[in-house]
Amino acid sequence: MDRFSPAHPEPDICDLHATANFHGLGPGVYPSREKSPWPAHPNTLSYVEVVFKDEITEADRAGKETVNEALARLTPEQRKGVLGIRNGKMDKKHDYGSILNAMVEVAKERGMQNPGSDYALACYQLLETAISEAEVWGVSLADIGLKGFDTSALLKSDRKTA
Repeated sequence: MDRFSPAHPEPDICDLHATANFHGLGPGVYPSREKSPWPAHPNTLSYVEVVFKDEITEADRAGKETVNEALARLTPEQRKGVLGIRNGKMDKKHDYGSILNAMVEVAKERGMQNPGSDYALACYQLLETAISEAEVWGVSLADIGLKGFDTSALLKSDRKTA
């Protein structure tokens, strides 16, 4: 089993990997090198160390958590770092940040191509979920590219009825 190091100068995805107990093996412990997300990004300061089976406690096994539970435990600053938010903006180089940013931009663009359609409704639901989650995690709408965007415009059809 492998363990991540939390030794980083500023919060990033490694803070999640080093503290989360996704497998019930303890914080930052992964069942194998293949299942470990290391290296999580270029120039990481994290390293992998071996953890033996007899080092895993019952508390580790009972403490298995989901991604949302692990994120909830982090400080707001750590969450922003994990999600790729730097200086109030989404860091496009960061995996999670660029994935979220791309999803938001595609949903806005594609949904507005055919407002009122089933596709636009799906985009509306995705964006409303992003807004709701941003509120829960203390991330501003500007950080995820949704400040000033009217999601209800996706529900309004441009088609004229005869």
